[in-house]
Amino acid sequence: MTEAFRRPSWHEAAIWMGMSFPGFVRLMRGRTRQIDPAYLVDAVIDAGFAGGNSAATLVSRLLFEREHFRRPADRPPLQTNPVFILGHWRTGTTLLHELMSLDPALRFSNAYECFLPHHFPLSERWIKPWSGFALPSKRPPDNMQVGWDLPQEDEFALVNLGLPSPYLTIAFPNQGLAHGDYFELEKIPAADLEHWKIVFSDFLRRLVAYRSGRLVLKSPPHSFRIPTLQSLFPAACFIYLIRNPLEVYASTVHLWRSLFHTHGYQKPDESWISEFVLDTFARLCRRVEATRGMVAEGRFLVVRYEEFVADPLATLRTIYDRFAIGDFGAIESTIAANLASRKNYQKNRFQLGEAEQAAIAERWGEFFKLFGYAI
Repeated sequence: MTEAFRRPSWHEAAIWMGMSFPGFVRLMRGRTRQIDPAYLVDAVIDAGFAGGNSAATLVSRLLFEREHFRRPADRPPLQTNPVFILGHWRTGTTLLHELMSLDPALRFSNAYECFLPHHFPLSERWIKPWSGFALPSKRPPDNMQVGWDLPQEDEFALVNLGLPSPYLTIAFPNQGLAHGDYFELEKIPAADLEHWKIVFSDFLRRLVAYRSGRLVLKSPPHSFRIPTLQSLFPAACFIYLIRNPLEVYASTVHLWRSLFHTHGYQKPDESWISEFVLDTFARLCRRVEATRGMVAEGRFLVVRYEEFVADPLATLRTIYDRFAIGDFGAIESTIAANLASRKNYQKNRFQLGEAEQAAIAERWGEFFKLFGYAI
């Protein structure tokens, strides 16, 4: 797996352009000397956007979000029954999220809202129509379609809202995993956990205040956070996707290589990526198995990737029935048409070396048995 990645031009690297100025300063604190000279212009431009975001945020809150100035306890109540799509990276969570987003009764966070989360109630209707140039035409890891209106991981919103996140690893990958304790969340100080809950809750309130609907949220890091999510949303439902670990490994290594090359501020040292994937997959799977019992059986559904892609409509019908989401028949034809438009999509193919296969068999053997896959 030695393919090269095209470094996007600054206007296609929207991943850090939505930060507030204080958040951008925190990201850069102590790291400015680590920025590769070739990427200094990117950093300066992102800093400029950060200043503009902070100004727009104040205006947005004054005009549309007066509740932000209330104490957290006095803010509007949250939905209690969102649907969380869980699973390791590259297990089909994006496809499921995109298909469910076709239901107008559901509310998802789109790319604009996640990359510019501070002020989208003010800016989305004005900026989004002409700013498509700020996104690449395809996602670098897998060539899937990209667009402001397509669903996106809410973890990127939390990053741009200034919360610590493992996703900040992407900015300076040569430092290794950043904020790994923000996977499980119980490991962080109580005050920091409370702050995380407030920021996350306020973002979701902003989403449903701007456009209503039952929330459907997708971010692989949420797979580690079932206890926290359960405490915030007592009636939440969880869909957990699993996939053949051999395919997950190869595709996830490719994913992180792509993100580090295309969105980092330094040329990445790739030597640690394999170990990172081996460790994080095991950590995520063990975490889900240890915490899924906190969720009532009728609100937790395991979906096997291979069965999902073989018959997406049957899988979605099961999800709708299990979680009382609505009338699936009303949107079945819309989803079928979307699936038909994807029929020519070609998944990436990877070849694993003997050393990689041996490491996977040694480190992930228990998960092959747990999920029923052959090594």
